[in-house]
Amino acid sequence: MRLGRLVLLVIASVLLISQGGAIVAAPVTLPLLAWASSRTASRGFRAAAVLVAGLTIAECAWAFIYVSAGEAQPAIWLVPVAGGVTTTLVFAAALSRFAPRS
Repeated sequence: MRLGRLVLLVIASVLLISQGGAIVAAPVTLPLLAWASSRTASRGFRAAAVLVAGLTIAECAWAFIYVSAGEAQPAIWLVPVAGGVTTTLVFAAALSRFAPRS
């Protein structure tokens, strides 16, 4: 199971650096990251999953704003930053509350 979580994290991270891969795969990767993170006591994995989830949502928010409003300032950078930070905080709070303790 440990290898599966690592593979999931690597795939989600690689999708982030691809052109649009994280956006397309977000409906699958985000719930899987949340599920895998809630099943481990590893703080390192949970921290990495929170970071990848926040960056994925930031990329999705950027794509939404870019398609709907073009490069309108400040929305092109403000909405992704707000979405990424909010997701990171909510994801981290949920994982710290529900994750198993070692």
